[in-house]
Amino acid sequence: MAVGTSGRIVIDIDPSLKRRFHAALMAEGKSLKDWFLERCAEYMAERGQPRLFEAPNPQVPTTPEARR
Repeated sequence: MAVGTSGRIVIDIDPSLKRRFHAALMAEGKSLKDWFLERCAEYMAERGQPRLFEAPNPQVPTTPEARR
């Protein structure tokens, strides 16, 4: 998949899943963009900050050099 510089993310999903997903988000009063940005923030926080009371994830690099 190409990675551009525009800030846009384009993915193809099943149209049925797309309709159900948008309906679920609308029921929560969220947009797809809101939901996606929340998940991005959570994901990036998990990658950069080890949790105090959980075992470390062996797939997440622990040093800045390894994250590059």
